[in-house]
Amino acid sequence: MEESLASYILNNFLGIGFCMKEREKKNIRRFTRKIRGLFSIYIVLVLFGCCPGRHTAISVYAKEEQTEYANAEETGDTKAAGSEKEEGTAFGKASETEKAKTEEIESTQSEAIETSQDAGFQGQLYARSAVLMDGDSGRVLYGKEADVPRPMASTTKIMTCIIALEHMQGDAEIAEVSEYAARQPKVHLGVRTEEQYYLKDLLYSLMLESHNDSAVVIAEHVGGSVEGFAKLMNAKAKELGCESTYFISPNGLDAVDDTGVHSTTAKELALIMRYCIRESDRREEFLQITGTKSHSFQDISGSRNFTCNNHNAFLSMMEGALSGKTGFTGDAGYCYVGALERDGRVFIVA
Repeated sequence: MEESLASYILNNFLGIGFCMKEREKKNIRRFTRKIRGLFSIYIVLVLFGCCPGRHTAISVYAKEEQTEYANAEETGDTKAAGSEKEEGTAFGKASETEKAKTEEIESTQSEAIETSQDAGFQGQLYARSAVLMDGDSGRVLYGKEADVPRPMASTTKIMTCIIALEHMQGDAEIAEVSEYAARQPKVHLGVRTEEQYYLKDLLYSLMLESHNDSAVVIAEHVGGSVEGFAKLMNAKAKELGCESTYFISPNGLDAVDDTGVHSTTAKELALIMRYCIRESDRREEFLQITGTKSHSFQDISGSRNFTCNNHNAFLSMMEGALSGKTGFTGDAGYCYVGALERDGRVFIVA
């Protein structure tokens, strides 16, 4: 029964992992070019759909760090809403060519299952690394290369958020934008040098729309510098027993320094999420922020307005979803960490 439940959660919840097979990437890019403009409601890159009796579908989630933002910074009254352009695929009324491609992918998935029957449901996962963890006990229910360090892209931001919450003195705390923060690449909020924002508002920007500039403003305010904040992140990781985790940046962009590569393992990423939602004294605020559908705010001067919408589609798509964070970089590929409650138990996937 436990393995059946684990399989269900992984198939339906862990749709994207640290990296996909190149063949599936090419198939998805081919479909995207044909049906570009349709918006996916899924947060997964690949919705496995390999369980008996289920229809197989492939869906492309919005590419956080690759999408183009509206030129928000060009106007005084700026909105960040809808800034990430989602791309998706659908198989309802496909052409014969598209159906043939769908059948080819389904055939590939079936072959993977048949050749890995002895390995349980592992053959259904395209993610290079994956973990299903009991959120209450921290016990790993399933793992695939769970202890292999890999870049983790914007899933980094769950640590950024919880560190900021644990150091924040109150909702009225204000952070100022540095020149370095304002130069951060997309996806970004579009903050400008010397602007001021409530730290709490920047946390919504960080977690709902994954803004890289907001991450740096938060890090510089809390840690004095990005390097100082990274020390706080690494200290917390060690405290949680994450010996293979190393943080360099607060936003998860690919990075290397003299000590190592910005990276973690699937198991340790799940442990960090477990801390955020179960153990931290600020867990309720973390869940409130990451579970919010939309948040509107202004800079301190009141001259600019923003609305951030939550791109974690599982919050409304899957019953019991509690929290989650997506990520993408060139080195990391597509990443996801999330938590849900099912039958009185909390599960974490990474």
